Amino acid sequence: PFDIGSLAKQFTAAAILQLVVDGKVDLHTPVNQYLGELASKRWRKVTLHHLLTHTSGIPSLYQTEQGLDVFLPEVEQITRATLVNRFRFAKLQFSPGEEFAYSNSGYILLAVVIEEMSGLSFGDFLNQKIFQPYGLRSASWGAASGAALPYYGYRVDLQRAAPVYHPSWMVGAGGVYASAEDLARWIEVIQSDTLLNGTLRDEYLRSHTRAGASATYAYGWQRATEVAVEHDGI
Repeated sequence: PFDIGSLAKQFTAAAILQLVVDGKVDLHTPVNQYLGELASKRWRKVTLHHLLTHTSGIPSLYQTEQGLDVFLPEVEQITRATLVNRFRFAKLQFSPGEEFAYSNSGYILLAVVIEEMSGLSFGDFLNQKIFQPYGLRSASWGAASGAALPYYGYRVDLQRAAPVYHPSWMVGAGGVYASAEDLARWIEVIQSDTLLNGTLRDEYLRSHTRAGASATYAYGWQRATEVAVEHDGI
């Protein structure tokens, strides 16, 4: 299993939709209702749908062009409150629903919602509700035993080990490890009715907003054409 970067967002989105199935959240309810003490006055009009589609206007951590202070992950764990407070009081880039701006911060908030509304840690929710039930045997949140280690460079004489950041820094937006076999299995799962019914599966994969000149965004997926869904991850 490799760190799949922002491909993790599709699992966060699927987890939110499972909470919809369970009647614990509504996609068009303001997110503050689900955040407890981490709610923000600036997010009064931000819904789960806005977070899922990167249309919330909340500026993104780890993307310095969006105006937040430079803030780099570390190998030591960070608390949810400390992480969320790095963008909690930032001015919105635009009114929710008006534009698209890719936001790791939004998916971090979705992870907080999952924890608040399920009573499980984000990693435990993914493991108990998605990875194990649907046969993603090597998948985990955070590096498990046997995971591929990251390196700088490809030439043998230039290789040196890269740090393995604690997944708490990218909860909801990254930090998932999976093998090619896991991802192939996942493709089968989301094309069937075993995880989501037809209506919610359509919401999961269909285009919701423009995401540039030639792409659209679904829930944790991007679409460059009408026949393919995809996502990259750094």
